[in-house]
Amino acid sequence: MIFGAQPRFEIFSISTLFIGCPSGLVSSHIIRPSYPVLSAIKLANSLNLPMFLHQRDAHKEFMICLSTETPKINCVVHCFTGNKKELFEYLDKNFYIGLTGWVCDPKRGAHLEELIPLIPLNRLLIETDSPYLLPKNLKVKGRRNEPSFLIEILKKIIKERSESENEIIEMLSKNSFCFFNIQQ
Repeated sequence: MIFGAQPRFEIFSISTLFIGCPSGLVSSHIIRPSYPVLSAIKLANSLNLPMFLHQRDAHKEFMICLSTETPKINCVVHCFTGNKKELFEYLDKNFYIGLTGWVCDPKRGAHLEELIPLIPLNRLLIETDSPYLLPKNLKVKGRRNEPSFLIEILKKIIKERSESENEIIEMLSKNSFCFFNIQQ
């Protein structure tokens, strides 16, 4: 930094909105929209910033929040691990679907193999969730994930889809630029 220069900070997205519920509690509790989630959606809408949306075991509650305060900006369902019905509910809202190393896990990610081809290529993103969710097919020392392992997620997507490797790579790159509103 040059002495006396002011640092420049920019916000590129509103990240990660998380709603999590312990298993079994969802159906026995009154469902109401989460104030922090609604506030973050309003903020992202007002600043025209994309959002990373993340929920775990709380899809129904999450959809209530998203219908109470509708995002008017690009959204990615970060670390998607849901089922076919949930996938199409997100796609109906025109959200991007973010896939992580979870798709490389033969146990936890097996159900995603049939969903990968159903995601429109122009709605697909790959993510690291670093330092978490190391692709399980990697035999590396430690369990720390990093961006260089995105190639494993890409390989899995290429294996499960009908488009060529080049088509997939080009569209994933284009999607990333579009999601963040970056001119190419």
